[in-house]
Amino acid sequence: MRKVLPNLWYVLMPSDRLKSGANLPQTIFDQSTFISRSHDDQLHIALRGEVTNKAVPEIVCCEQQGLIWAYSGSNPATCPRALPCAHDARPQIAASVELPCDFDNAVYGLLDPAHVPFVHRSKWWRPRHRLREKTKVYVPHPYGFTMARHASTQGELSYRLLGGDVSTEIVFELPALRTECISGSRGAVCSVTSVTPLSVSKTRMTHCLYWTMKGFAPFKPLIRYLTLSFLKEDWRVLSRQQEGLRHSPPQLLVGDADELMRWYMRISNAWHASQSSGSDFVNPIKGRTLRWRS
Repeated sequence: MRKVLPNLWYVLMPSDRLKSGANLPQTIFDQSTFISRSHDDQLHIALRGEVTNKAVPEIVCCEQQGLIWAYSGSNPATCPRALPCAHDARPQIAASVELPCDFDNAVYGLLDPAHVPFVHRSKWWRPRHRLREKTKVYVPHPYGFTMARHASTQGELSYRLLGGDVSTEIVFELPALRTECISGSRGAVCSVTSVTPLSVSKTRMTHCLYWTMKGFAPFKPLIRYLTLSFLKEDWRVLSRQQEGLRHSPPQLLVGDADELMRWYMRISNAWHASQSSGSDFVNPIKGRTLRWRS
């Protein structure tokens, strides 16, 4: 895999995966580690075995908003920036899947705005397999880019549950964090999806849902099942993609639908350059209106 983007926080796992007194082996950033939670609720992470003949960046962890985060680099900040619209609550739903691909290909899947009708074909999510014209305004974010808030499609059941006047804002920021905030007259849902590099050929995608609506507790088992089904669809497509990539086919990024992947590469290259030179990071993205069919 490409060199891990240093000095950034990555989602390691939902907090409830690590119980008090537990000690879990974890591979992250191509390093074998143990992560543990003491009985007084303190987190610790340490490399497994002896490491010789190579410098290993410091790995630290912290806990925030129901997620455990890991940091590779020097001089870590106290904790990652708080997730927008998630507040201090734990996620009502949190699920992870390990993808059989490298970090960049997993991020491409996270960014591709046109993959929904071809990957997520479940009837509960998108009953009509009809492509529609999309026009979205993107603006720069300090560490990425934002799809400006816009009216959401009222025909989809998952959006109708939020009531009227439903609107959506989507933020992508380094290292690989996609936050989708959907608001309506009945409340708001914050969907957080992250990608974390585990090894050269394996990444973890974690998807969390935070919501403000009351009365949804009885539906949590169903929502968890549907969330896992959603992630498994990504897993199946990326697994098949790896079979084709073994033959090293030429890969092209064309049109507005692929512009976000080009932006991601520019931003990550600019981050690497700033960390190597010790200079301040400057986001190279200026923003624009993009159009595609999905």
